[in-house]
Order: sequence, then C-alpha cells, then structure tokens
Amino acid sequence: MGLLFTPLILFLAFNFRTVWSYLLIFILICFLLAIQAPSAISHIIVLIPYILLNLRGNFKKSLGITLALVLPFLLIFPWIFNQLLAAFKNLLTPAAIDLLPVASVDLEIRNAASPSSHAATLTALPWIV
Repeated sequence: MGLLFTPLILFLAFNFRTVWSYLLIFILICFLLAIQAPSAISHIIVLIPYILLNLRGNFKKSLGITLALVLPFLLIFPWIFNQLLAAFKNLLTPAAIDLLPVASVDLEIRNAASPSSHAATLTALPWIV
C-alpha cells in the first residue's frame, strides 16, 4: 500500500517548490512510517539522486525535500531509541536455541496371520500397499 504514494511524492518533489508541497511530502512520509516503514525508506532512496543533482542549481529545493524526508525519522527517533537499544542488546547476548520437537511415529508390527490386524495395518498405512 505504501508504494501507491510513490507517484504523488515524486510529482510533488519534481514539480513544486512551495512550502506546502514540502509539508505534504512530510505528512505522507509520516503516514508511511506509521503504516509501512520500508516504503518510506524506499522514497528516500529514490529521491537521494535527485536531491544531490539539485544541490548546485537549486539549493533551497534540495534542502526542503531533504528536511521533508528526514524530519519524520528524526522525530520518532527519541520514541524508539529505547526499543532499538534493547533489541541490539538482545542481539549480542548469547541464548540457547530451542529446537522444535521431532514427531516420531511408532509402528506396531502385527501378526500377518490374523486378517483383522492385517486389514487394520493396511487402512492405517495406505501408502504401503
């Protein structure tokens, strides 16, 4: 769903130079961070070359787009810093890995002379027939 905003964000970044367009990009990136952070990061990756190419010719536009893209990440950083720190600490602490129990099947060998036990074995294991 986050990639549906790509054409709108690119259109705003390429065609408009007003504060309102940067504010709308900021709001859309905030929304994308809330619903799907990788798509917000993908917009930054797509717009980095455009920002770098515009640095010399139009510094204010590059600065506006950069602020609209980076500020949402900087605003949530204090909120998630403790969670990130705890996650990184857990990555570095050794822990035992619990293996899943292996299912074992116990087959009972029955006397082939008895027809009832033979029929029960065939119905229980139809792929042996």
